[in-house]
Amino acid sequence: MSRSGLIPLRRNRAQAHRKRVHALRFETLEPLTLLSFMVTSTADSGPGSLTQAILDANANGGGTIDFDINGGGSQTINSAGLPAINAPITMDATSQPGYNGSPLIRLNANTAGTVGITVERGGSGSVIRGLNITGFTGGILLDGAANTLITNDTVAATQGTGIAISGSTASGNIVQASMVENNAGYGIDVSGGASGNIMRGDFISGNGAAGILLTDAGTSGNVVQGSMIGTDGSGSRPMNNASGDIYITNGSSRNTIGRPGSGNLISGSAGDGIDISGTGTSLNVVQGNFIGVNRFGTAAVPNQEGVNISGGASGNMIGGSAYGQGNLISGNLDNGVDIHDLGTSGNAVQGNRIGTNGGVTGAIPNRGNGVMVVNLASHNTVGGVALGAGNVIGFNLGNGIAVGQSNTEGTTGVAIRDNAIFANAQLGIDLGDDGVTPNSPGGPHSGPNLRQNFPIVTMVTTNGSATTVVGTLNSTPNTTFRIEFFGNDSWSSNGYGQGERMVGAILVTTDGNGNAGFHSTLPVGMAAGQVLSATATDPSSDTSEFSLGVAAIAAPQPSAAPRLSAASIAAPQPSASMTTPPPAVTNSPPPQTTVTVPPSSTPAAAQARARAAQLRQELIQRYEAQRAATLQKLEASRIRTASVHPTGPRPVR
Repeated sequence: MSRSGLIPLRRNRAQAHRKRVHALRFETLEPLTLLSFMVTSTADSGPGSLTQAILDANANGGGTIDFDINGGGSQTINSAGLPAINAPITMDATSQPGYNGSPLIRLNANTAGTVGITVERGGSGSVIRGLNITGFTGGILLDGAANTLITNDTVAATQGTGIAISGSTASGNIVQASMVENNAGYGIDVSGGASGNIMRGDFISGNGAAGILLTDAGTSGNVVQGSMIGTDGSGSRPMNNASGDIYITNGSSRNTIGRPGSGNLISGSAGDGIDISGTGTSLNVVQGNFIGVNRFGTAAVPNQEGVNISGGASGNMIGGSAYGQGNLISGNLDNGVDIHDLGTSGNAVQGNRIGTNGGVTGAIPNRGNGVMVVNLASHNTVGGVALGAGNVIGFNLGNGIAVGQSNTEGTTGVAIRDNAIFANAQLGIDLGDDGVTPNSPGGPHSGPNLRQNFPIVTMVTTNGSATTVVGTLNSTPNTTFRIEFFGNDSWSSNGYGQGERMVGAILVTTDGNGNAGFHSTLPVGMAAGQVLSATATDPSSDTSEFSLGVAAIAAPQPSAAPRLSAASIAAPQPSASMTTPPPAVTNSPPPQTTVTVPPSSTPAAAQARARAAQLRQELIQRYEAQRAATLQKLEASRIRTASVHPTGPRPVR
């Protein structure tokens, strides 16, 4: 051992020099004790005041501020403006005797132009708990502060924004279980590059601007979850935020509104439920929310529009394909989802219920379209081929989905895939928002989704477990298209289908004249009398309107083939075989095949009827040819047998 008695020392005799061993010395630090400062007076300054407690806590590098004013109960502090917090301070108004969940300490402005509580960067890590803050120009300002908790507070009736979180260093802050209501400006304003902040379990209603504003480049990664925004405390009546519930704009990106199992109630706004706007406003996610309905998803508490994406916002996701990611977007005064403006692209609407109640058992219609994509907002997606990506879009008072507002508008590349679209008052899909767009020869054409032609379905047969579909597509030559087939329980009023449930999809390639036929069996059954419709989507994701509906008929059951035996093919006696003609065969036509289409005078209806008659005649001709060939083979076999074995077949030895 070395002389210190701490470290064993080994000597190597071959070394020319001597190693030195240094003992480490440790010094025990005194534990850091935060000071506690008591507020005992409602005075705006002086001993026992909140102002003095903040000054003392700042001077001592932080501490805890507790309250015991006049022995407890409700107290009001009228303030001309408190000092900014620049050290970690826990301001705990729940310590006031008598506190039972509602704030007892009211902090009220008696001078215009002041902010109730300001936490500067040096005050990061502070806690503001259990206060009622009213009347100031702003309620609480986190000015570059990080990791600050605002909890169980009421911030109401200020002359501006209730709570503001600002600055590139303002990250990791949490606003939870607080009431932010009836402020003249925004409820909560997150700006200037503030990132990674969380707003959860809050009540944000009745504000003069948006309930929550997320704005500016760098303002990213913020989360809003489990909150009630735009309704009263029951979640069943509006208490509107005047310019929308949540507004994401000016380059704010990668924010998350709701999460599976922790969505928000976003209803009752005089503006839009969620507004995502502006170039660079991208990659925001909206999941698991109720938008335009009550907290139970059983009745409308409308916004103007449910979700609005505009002004070049791109790459945003409304819903998702995984369980619980979809939103309920129903009951709104206009469209459920509205995507518009040049450059507004790459957005996806997936896995949502739009126009139904929460259980998809009844209607809470949006009064406009379920989804509308207009004004050159190209290359957006509604639905998708991934499991769970399709939306349920039903009962809306306009179209299920509208692309463009006229037949000349250039909104293109709007992929509409694998959705369940039904019971909408107008069309399931409307290109141009002007009623059925008839097919035109060839393609591509000008107009919304290049006015992609829909398929012509001519026959649908079903055996209950599989469905066979026959038809044609005329469109752009030498191009591969995805054709999706949908089953419906009944006809639409105009005869053109909606798409209640997916039956299957195929790929077809047109020839040099733009024509392709299909005769496909899909592994999903339909009941006889149910109506099949179809859409076509080109490689650029331009999806057509729904085709004319065709009713499914029961497939004929195949008859059992006769079994041949030696006795049944034995030749008759020579005299009889040479003198008796073969038995007559009745020339019976194949079972009657009917293609049912609704009464209509449209060219598409006439085309479908003509094609059905042509197909039936082709089937009869094919049947007759096969029958004649079979009889010819049987007769040839009989003659050979009679000539080789005139007295019957040779016995087997």
